Amino acid sequence: VNSRRTGRPSPGASLADGSGASRMSAVRQRGAVRAAPSARPDDALLKVANWLREPRRSGVTTREAVQYERRVEYFKGTKMVEALLSPKYKDVKGAPPVCSKPDAIALCSRLLSAQYFHRSQRIFISARRWELEMHPVHTFEEDGLYTWLHEGSKGRLYALCGLTLAGALLLCMVQIWPIWMKIGLWWCSVTFLTTFSALCAVRLALFLVMFAVGFRGIWLFPNLFDDNQTFAGSFLPIMGKAEPVVVADEYDSDDDELRRIRTKKKGAEPADAANGAADGGAADGAAQGSLDLAPPRGTRDFYPPDMRVRNWLFGKWRDEALGHGFEEYDAPVMESEALYIRKAGEEVTQQLYNFDDKQGRRMALRPEMTPSLARMVLAQRSTLPTPVKWFAIPQCWRYERTTRGRRREHYQWNMDVWGVPTVHAEAELLSACTAFCTRVGLGPADVGVRISSRAALSELMRALGVPDALFTRTCVLVDKLDKIGGEEVRVQLLQLGLPDGVCTSLFETMRITTIEALAERLGGESEAVAQLRLLFELAQEYGYADWLQLDLSVVRGLSYYTGVVFEGFDRKGELRAIFGGGRYDRLLESFGAEPMPAVGFGFGDAVIAELLRDKGLLPSFERGASGVDAVVLALDPALAPHAVRAASTLRAAGRRVDLVLEPKKPKWAIKHAERLRAPPLVL
Repeated sequence: VNSRRTGRPSPGASLADGSGASRMSAVRQRGAVRAAPSARPDDALLKVANWLREPRRSGVTTREAVQYERRVEYFKGTKMVEALLSPKYKDVKGAPPVCSKPDAIALCSRLLSAQYFHRSQRIFISARRWELEMHPVHTFEEDGLYTWLHEGSKGRLYALCGLTLAGALLLCMVQIWPIWMKIGLWWCSVTFLTTFSALCAVRLALFLVMFAVGFRGIWLFPNLFDDNQTFAGSFLPIMGKAEPVVVADEYDSDDDELRRIRTKKKGAEPADAANGAADGGAADGAAQGSLDLAPPRGTRDFYPPDMRVRNWLFGKWRDEALGHGFEEYDAPVMESEALYIRKAGEEVTQQLYNFDDKQGRRMALRPEMTPSLARMVLAQRSTLPTPVKWFAIPQCWRYERTTRGRRREHYQWNMDVWGVPTVHAEAELLSACTAFCTRVGLGPADVGVRISSRAALSELMRALGVPDALFTRTCVLVDKLDKIGGEEVRVQLLQLGLPDGVCTSLFETMRITTIEALAERLGGESEAVAQLRLLFELAQEYGYADWLQLDLSVVRGLSYYTGVVFEGFDRKGELRAIFGGGRYDRLLESFGAEPMPAVGFGFGDAVIAELLRDKGLLPSFERGASGVDAVVLALDPALAPHAVRAASTLRAAGRRVDLVLEPKKPKWAIKHAERLRAPPLVL
C-alpha cells in the first residue's frame, strides 16, 4: 500500500525485479502476470547486452536520471531497435540473428524478460522537475523509456576499481611523497577551498542584494547543491529560482510516457495519473505563473497557412467521395460513453477522453466515427434506401502516445457502405483510396494495401477446435504483432488459453502470401477464400491490382470487424498505417438490433500529410494563396465611406475583397497587395 501511494518500492522490493504493489497490481489487472524469468540468461543474450551497453559500438546512447533516490542510466526503445537493425550488429559473434523489425522487437522483449533492463516512466515531482519510476506494464514498446540494470562488460569495471584502489593507496603513502608533490597537493586544495568559499560568499551576497530590491529567491547557480543534478546541471541556469530544473535532452521533445504531477505538500496525495496527464501543458503554465502558449499535448493549432493545407487535403477527399457517388454526413463530437465501451480488450476503449456531464451522465469525445454512424443508420433503418453510401471528415480524439503521424486529436476521412453483402463494396472503397493517392501524386511504388480476412482466420480457428468466444480477443492480440513482436504475442496467446499447436498453425497461416496457398490450407470450398479471390479479380478490373498484396497478419485492432480487412502502408516502412478498414456486418448486434452488411475505412490526416511532405507533394500556401481578389484602401480618412461603398460593390459582384480598416500609406498597401497576390489595388 505504501509503494502504491508514494510511487516507490516498499522496503522489501528490489529495483531489479521491478516489483512493488503498484506494478504488480497494475499487471494483475491486465491479466498478464508471468513467472519471474531465469536469473541466469543464456550466453547469446549476454553478448547482445554487453554490446548494447557500449554506446560507441552500438550507438545506444544513455542519459542519467534519478530513480528511487539513486542515479541511473536510461535510454529510449527506438535506440535499441535501430542498433539491432544496424550493420554493426552483424559483427557481434554468437548473437541471435535479426532480419526485420519484428525480430528486433522480439529480441528486446527477451532482454527485458531476462532483466537486463526494466521499463520506466517519467513522473513530474513539480512543474519542471521529473524523476523515473517503474512502469506498471512490463512489456517492450519502441516508444518507451528503459533503465539499465546490466552493468555491461566487467573489464572496465575492474579497471576502474583497480585505479580507485591505487589512488587510495597513494593517498595513504603521503608521508613518503616527494616535496614537490606535497606542495602541489597543498596548492590544489587551497585553490579549490578558496574558490568554492568565494563562490558561496558571492552567491549569498547576490541573493541578499536581489532580495533587498524585490527579487525574492533569486540565486547564482541555483542548482549548485542539488544532489539530483549532473555536474553540468549543477551550473545551469546561471541565475534563477532555487527550484531545481532538469537539463533538456533529446528525449524531452518526444516523451511519450505518462506525465503526472506529484505535490510535495504534507498530507497531500499524488495527483491521479489520468488527471495529471490530461493537460500537462496547462499545469506547467499554472505552476510557473504564466500562460502556456502551446496547445495541449497531442493537439494542433491551425494558423492560416496550415488551414489552407488542411482545406486542400479535405477538398481532395471530398471530391473523391463525391466522384464515387457518396453523400456527406456528420455527427456530434461528443457521444454517450456506452457507445464505445466493448469488452474485447481493444485499445480504443482504453484511450477515451471520457467525463461526467453536469447531470452525472458518462460522456466521451468520439475516438472513431463508425459507432456514431451505426447509431444514425439504426435510428432511420426502416426509411433509409439501400445501399447507404455516406462519407464524413470527422475530428476524433484518443488519449494515446504521440509519435510521428499519431496524435491525440486528428481528422479522418471516413467512407462507409451499408446494405451490400458482397466484396463489391470493398472494391469500391479501395478504388476511392487508390484514386485519391493517385490524384495527389502517389503511386503503387509509394503506397501499398495489405489485404486480409478475419473470416479466413475464423475458419482456421474453428477447424482447430478453438471456441468462438476466444476469436475476437485473439485478433486483438495478433494486431499487436508489429508493436511487441511475434514471441510476445505467442506468450499472450498461450496465456489466453490457446494450445501451443494452435499458435504454431496460426503463425504459419499468417505467413501465407498467395490465394492458392490459402485455399490449400482452408480447403477449396472456403467462403473466405472465394471472397478474397473475387476481390483481387475486381481489383484487376478497377486497375489497382498492383497496389494490393495478401497479408493475413493484418486483422485490425477493432473487435467489430468480421470479414475482409485492409490497411494502406508506406512502402518504405517509415510511417504507421496510412488508412485502414474492413467489413463489420454484425456491429448493429451490439446495439440489440438485427445485423446489417456494412464495410468502411478511415483515412487519417496526420500520416498522409507526413508522407506527402516527405515526397515533396504537399503544396505550400505560405504566400499568395489567400484567395483575395482585390485590396481597397482609402488614402484619406475622410474617404473611408467611399472605400466601404467600393468594397461592398465588388463583394456584391462576387469578388473577395480585403478592405484596409486603418489609415495606411500607399507603399504599405502595394506591398500588402503583392503579398496577397491580389492584382487590383483600389485606392
